[in-house]
Amino acid sequence: MRPDSVVRAPALRRATLLAAGATAFVLATGLLRAVSLAWTCDDAWISFRYAKNFVSGTGLVFNPGERVEGYTNFLWVLMNAPAFPLAIPPETWANVMSLASFAGIVLLLARRAWVRAGETGGPLFPVPVAAAVVALNPDLQVWATGGLETAFFSFLLVAGVFLLSGPGGSRLRELAAGATFGLAALTRPDGLLPAAVALAWLLFFRPGRRLAASLAFAAGAAALVVPHLLWRHAYYGGWLPNTYYAKSAWRAWWGQGLLYLGLFLRRNVVLLLGFPLVVLVGLQSRRRPGMKGTLDRLVPEAVLVSGIAVSYGLFVTRVGGDFMYARLLIPAVPLLGILLELAVSTPALPAAFRAGPAAAALLFPFLVASPVPPGEFVDGVADERAAYTGDGVRLADQVGSTLELLFAGLPVRVLAGGAEMRVAYRSGAAEVIEAHGLTDRRIARQPLAKRGRVGHERFADLDYVLRERYVHFMFHPPAADYPGIADVIPSITATHGPAVLWVMSWDPPLMEELARRGARFPSFPETLDRYVAVMHTLSDETVRRDYVRCRNFYFDRVADPVREAPFKRRLGLP
Repeated sequence: MRPDSVVRAPALRRATLLAAGATAFVLATGLLRAVSLAWTCDDAWISFRYAKNFVSGTGLVFNPGERVEGYTNFLWVLMNAPAFPLAIPPETWANVMSLASFAGIVLLLARRAWVRAGETGGPLFPVPVAAAVVALNPDLQVWATGGLETAFFSFLLVAGVFLLSGPGGSRLRELAAGATFGLAALTRPDGLLPAAVALAWLLFFRPGRRLAASLAFAAGAAALVVPHLLWRHAYYGGWLPNTYYAKSAWRAWWGQGLLYLGLFLRRNVVLLLGFPLVVLVGLQSRRRPGMKGTLDRLVPEAVLVSGIAVSYGLFVTRVGGDFMYARLLIPAVPLLGILLELAVSTPALPAAFRAGPAAAALLFPFLVASPVPPGEFVDGVADERAAYTGDGVRLADQVGSTLELLFAGLPVRVLAGGAEMRVAYRSGAAEVIEAHGLTDRRIARQPLAKRGRVGHERFADLDYVLRERYVHFMFHPPAADYPGIADVIPSITATHGPAVLWVMSWDPPLMEELARRGARFPSFPETLDRYVAVMHTLSDETVRRDYVRCRNFYFDRVADPVREAPFKRRLGLP
């Protein structure tokens, strides 16, 4: 052991203990804030319905008998499955896993900082910078829950980087890193991109046996990804999930993506300081004797984290981002935190150049209000959490529970629009058609005439909904989604407690049973009788229009020649 190492060891131990205590503090602060913000995104209920059906033996399907991959988080769906035999609410289970992932990111980043300081003898900040950036970032605190895979996916990327950039390097470690990135790809298909960047990094930056390291990494990833791809094709009949088509993922939308990125950077732009600071460190290291070792250790890891962060950011920008503020860019934050920490943790920079950016990265997000105010859309992007808290969520649960009792054991088919998957899940409806095509092949592949709301650009065609899916109800008044619906079917609503349903088609046995169970709605056959009694006072044009509406709603599925005959006689139809 070198004498300077002996001298440095006690100081490093003291610094490590201080950093451990500070990390525990920022982690506790971040977790407490995340728990206080806990919420569940509406889209999470799609994953929960798949997981519930999987556990029940129905299959990994949204509707029984329909093999459609309407999720983009295969591994996350499976991870939510244990909630059901354990009788734990799925939203609670999912959020606990997300919070654990959030904590795991912070702890991994802290561990990385301690290991690196021990290797290099470089300064260890009182709080590991990247760990604190994650723990205290307001956007990460919001997405530390939400019911989706965001935090878990981010954790896997950080874990993969940790395995690759750690000291030394072994085939086992590279195999484990490949498997970790493979798990990320099973969690989100986007994970294939970071895996490809990591593989390229091994080929160009891993010292020593680069080919052997790359093969070990590729084997670890392929062992998970390839069987899943083969299973997907065999089970769902395609290589890509249905959501790929529903969200037009093959079409670039740079303009919208840049708006999405810009909103995120309004609050997180300080994280980009890592890029110029790393360049500055490189320049300073070249000028100062004895700093070559610092440069040799810094460059490979900087290339790895910046390569993944930049390529992933470009991918998100290309597809147009998301309608949920910050969600798709959350995985880049820990990587940018690592890059910043790499720069400010080297002695090549003056103290002010190290402490200033670190403090700015922690404080700036608190000084800038969210660029997307609650309840508003900014450039097509919303604060999703604001829509799923408080009285609205309680009412949705109440409506869903009411409908669950009403629908029990009945073959009810419903059409659920945006922000209604929670109600749809709670209702237990036998079939749910997600109106934007996430879980429906036909809707997902409808032609897209113009761009609309990101991820929700398609909407179920009325003719398909009525004539092929025979939908009984919608969960909400459909005027906004179907402005011409009054020209297609009669305007009839059914109520039961707090639940209000728009009746889409009349199924006599079903409606009779719902009435017996307490639902309230006008009798359509009696409405027809009253209409026929005054038909002679109406114009031919009015009768023709109303007959079309009645056919769509009733006559095309119900044999009622007595009530249909007056329409045909009036209009001269056979």
